[in-house]
Amino acid sequence: MAHASGDTEYVYLARSHEWNFADRSGPEFQRDDRGEYLLDELPSPPTPSRT
Repeated sequence: MAHASGDTEYVYLARSHEWNFADRSGPEFQRDDRGEYLLDELPSPPTPSRT
């Protein structure tokens, strides 16, 4: 998403089997002007059973 300020915001969708907020790294996590980086947990869809 592009903002009027010229900044671009990215949204990612991923399946994570393990997540540790303390292990995050990269310059985007050190910029206070970029807002928050939050993990939204969504329930997994049921796996079809094989009979």
